Amino acid sequence: MSKLNLYRSTTSDSCVPSPIASSGAAVPGGNGAVSMAHDQGRRRLLRFPLMCAALAAAVAASTAWAADYPARPLRLVVPYAPGAGTDTVARLVATKLARKLGQTIIVENKAGASGNIGTADVARAAPDGYTLGVATPGPVSVGASLYKHLPYDPLKDLQPVILLNESPVVMLVNPKVPAASISAFMKWAKTKSGGINSAIAATGSVNHLATELFKLEAGVDLYDVPYKGGAQALMDTIAGQDDVLFIGLSSVVGAISAKQLVPIFVADKKRNPLLPNVPTSAEVGFPGVVASAWNGIVVPRGTPPAIVEKLNHALQWVLQQPDVRQSMSGQGITPMGGSASEFQTFLEADAAKWKKVIADAKIQQM
Repeated sequence: MSKLNLYRSTTSDSCVPSPIASSGAAVPGGNGAVSMAHDQGRRRLLRFPLMCAALAAAVAASTAWAADYPARPLRLVVPYAPGAGTDTVARLVATKLARKLGQTIIVENKAGASGNIGTADVARAAPDGYTLGVATPGPVSVGASLYKHLPYDPLKDLQPVILLNESPVVMLVNPKVPAASISAFMKWAKTKSGGINSAIAATGSVNHLATELFKLEAGVDLYDVPYKGGAQALMDTIAGQDDVLFIGLSSVVGAISAKQLVPIFVADKKRNPLLPNVPTSAEVGFPGVVASAWNGIVVPRGTPPAIVEKLNHALQWVLQQPDVRQSMSGQGITPMGGSASEFQTFLEADAAKWKKVIADAKIQQM
């Protein structure tokens, strides 16, 4: 009976059939007819070049599309209001990316529903590379676990392009709180009557979940005071209406410098250059309390891989520009980078982490 072995060549000729090795056996009563298996193999062999031609054509089309891309202005959707921290980063990146790609990039703010409205707009857009979105923890890592009827699946409907930056979450207290260290805070928390108010900068935000993570790890009872955003939560903590605030460092660099808030620890694995004297969460005994506010770039799932790769390379260039790095670093933001697949892995791990926190803290879905 004849045998047919097909393989992918390791050379540039990626679709090559192997020679047909025949044992010379014929099917009885066939007047020289070959076996059915041999006949099927011949038919597969005839189809094989067609399959390879189709694959080659698809790859060539994608590559050619990427070579001409972008041929018109791009849209960068920011799921928050103008002037917010994410918006500032987006506009900085958009200016440099436009220069690198040689096309105009229109920054479009679509705020609402804790970032879900703008993110849904990106997920529903045509996967042609002309709609980009700024991804953040709330609508991308947290949303699927927190909302019952999220109009998109973050991990299935969005294609990661690159992780732009991270800013570690910091635990801060109002200066009137008689605790400038975690040990002093824990003692004060055990004796304080009337409860401890913890400002929550938007329900479901990384700031909120970092607060819940600390409560779980430390066994401390804090009374959550929810706000619609970080700005108001910050103002009320500075004013003394709230005692504690967990928030990204980039939002409180000025308040810390002005001594309006006292940093207790940085929820990171290493100390931050802007706060060299502030210990990490591991140093104060809570190594599991690690959280960061991050920004990334995503496109609709189905965007041609060649375009995703072109965007990734261009954004890598953006993040290496000295003025971009200096601007981010001065705000307590660490430029990141990496491949699209690395960002995908990051998102999956981040989503799994916060899903567990939501379950352990018994946060009800909305």
